[in-house]
Amino acid sequence: MKRILLSAAFLAITGIASAQSISEELLNRYQNLPANGESPSHYFSQEEQQLLRDYLQAGTYGNENRNGGAVIYGARNSAGEFGNFDPADITVFNTIGPSLPTSDFESSGDIDPNNLTMGYVTTLSNGEFYSIDITTGTYTSMGTITPPPGQEWNGLEFDPTTGVLYAISSDFDFVSSLSTIDVGSMSYTLVGDTGAPGAIAIAITDSGQMYGYDVIGDSFFSINKATGQGTYIGQIGFNANFGQDLEWDSSSSTMYMVCYNEDVFEGEVRTVNLDTGATTLVGDLIPSEPGTQMAWAAIQNPPVLSVNESVFQNFSLSPNPANNQLHISSEVDSILFMNVLGQRVYEVKPVSTTIDITSLSSGMYLAEVEIGREKAVFRIVVK
Repeated sequence: MKRILLSAAFLAITGIASAQSISEELLNRYQNLPANGESPSHYFSQEEQQLLRDYLQAGTYGNENRNGGAVIYGARNSAGEFGNFDPADITVFNTIGPSLPTSDFESSGDIDPNNLTMGYVTTLSNGEFYSIDITTGTYTSMGTITPPPGQEWNGLEFDPTTGVLYAISSDFDFVSSLSTIDVGSMSYTLVGDTGAPGAIAIAITDSGQMYGYDVIGDSFFSINKATGQGTYIGQIGFNANFGQDLEWDSSSSTMYMVCYNEDVFEGEVRTVNLDTGATTLVGDLIPSEPGTQMAWAAIQNPPVLSVNESVFQNFSLSPNPANNQLHISSEVDSILFMNVLGQRVYEVKPVSTTIDITSLSSGMYLAEVEIGREKAVFRIVVK
């Protein structure tokens, strides 16, 4: 369906841009481009990207509707750089360091809400997994988490209400899957199929609601975190393709898309109406550079606290990561350990200042701590 619409677009554009400026062979390759989560450079040279961009945007494109918001971090794949930009001026990319040196494609990433200077990234096909210090741009290899069979990793997203790290993957044909990522054991747990053929990104709001969008049907949907099932909301209103991301800004309650619009062959920034799925263009990302792409984007959103902060203001669990013992900074009534799927695995009641955790296997856990009638959830990694 998208290719039929594009054929009509080419007929309309022919009257604006000279057909002599671009070859028929290049147009044919563009028209037959598959939906995917990769980079334009996988299919076109830099010169070809510039030709397509100029051809498609002739007299039709500009920068409008600039909005402010939190700084957005990510990898600028097209330039091999890691850094950030301000939504109030998306023409400037502030480089912090080089992006990931890998032969695979740096496709997914997010910032840990419980450690706002630390992020995690993974590559598209092989699942090379890294932590990244966003203040210095330093990547540290942690291992490999191979994506589900036949699929590729397209997005990582922390849930600010629980600290759980989710991932979305797809075969860009029939299946897109939601998984949880266990950083401690370097493994994933499949949650379920979203029902979308080409899910490219996910984001989670302060209320814990997950959203995603699809680059085959150009649709926006909500996702049930317990089952992975998506519920259609509406059309995003543009032809999305290649690697891109969705990110919630808690400071302005704004859902951003750092996306790639195939119809104008341009990286863009958009905002999303969560009720309808419709997007509003903020502008093209770094317009002087053809093929600008950020396959993942992240904002320093702090965790969402649902308890009286004064009760847990000076509370801590250490060390983290932990080995055989966990030390508690103050007296508590109980601690319940749950795995990343929310299943109860270990409970201590009453609680002394030191807990024996040798019964817990390596991996990430959610520790629900109760003091009086107040509860808080902490993320713990066991070695």
